[in-house]
Amino acid sequence: MAATTVIAAGSVVRGHLTGQEDLLLQGRVEGSVALQGNLDIEADARADATIEAVTVRIQGTVVGRVVAREGIELSASARVRADLVAPRLVIAEGALFAGAIDMSGAPVARPVFTAPAPAAPAQPVATASPVGQPSLAPVGQPSLALGDDDDDPELPGGVDAKNIAFKKKK
Repeated sequence: MAATTVIAAGSVVRGHLTGQEDLLLQGRVEGSVALQGNLDIEADARADATIEAVTVRIQGTVVGRVVAREGIELSASARVRADLVAPRLVIAEGALFAGAIDMSGAPVARPVFTAPAPAAPAQPVATASPVGQPSLAPVGQPSLALGDDDDDPELPGGVDAKNIAFKKKK
């Protein structure tokens, strides 16, 4: 017989709750619940959470998302505003439900929470136009440097073509 963890009436758990055992919720959970066992939510209990378990039996209130590997049961006293994903679903007469139901049996991928890499904002670079008026060019585009008031082409390193001496071959 598997052990059962109890979150008693009057208790509030906030955050990410994980476990290998069954869980009996008599109080309140806010966040997420990921179990290798079953979850029972009693009539006066509330879960504002993303829930994942083998089976989920709801008599109380659930707001969020419920994913069950085997099945979800909503009793007559259940008040659910959530998306439900399970291969089997039982909704008793009198239960209140609003949300989407997915019973397709397709494997449910767990959400992966990774912070996206911060994107560098594209910023224009000030350049000089051929007539000496400032203009904007996209980053990485070749341009003349500001303050270059001659019409000679620039070589890498800021060297003017007119200042290069050429030697003749003999």
